[in-house]
Amino acid sequence: MAKIADVAKAKPKEQFTSLAHLINEELLEICHHEMDPNKASGIDRVMKEKYGESLSNKLQDLVVQMKQHSYHPQPVKRVYIPKTGTKDLRPLGIPMVYSYCTPPQTRFGIKEFVWI
Repeated sequence: MAKIADVAKAKPKEQFTSLAHLINEELLEICHHEMDPNKASGIDRVMKEKYGESLSNKLQDLVVQMKQHSYHPQPVKRVYIPKTGTKDLRPLGIPMVYSYCTPPQTRFGIKEFVWI
C-alpha cells in the first residue's frame, strides 16, 4: 500500500477526504485492548469490560458504518471538574467507550501510513 505522503508528493493536487479504507476490525480491536480500563463511561454508562462482550460483532458493525460514512459519534457526557488552585470548575466531555476507538483516535494505529 502506498503511503499517503508518497501519494501527496507524486500528486500534489490530490485531495484526501477519508482514511476509512485503512480502518479494519484488527486496528479497532488493538485500540480497544490498549484503552485504559478505568476510563469513565459516557452517556450510555457502558464501561470497557462490558463493551468487550461480543466485541468482534460490535467492531464489524463499526467498520461497516465507517466505510459507508454512516458513523456518527454520539453526544458526550458533560461533567465539571475542579480547576487546580481555584474554586472554579472546568467542563470535561466524556465520550462513550467505542468512541475511543474511532477517528481521530485511530490515528495512532494508522501512523505507518501517514507522515507524522
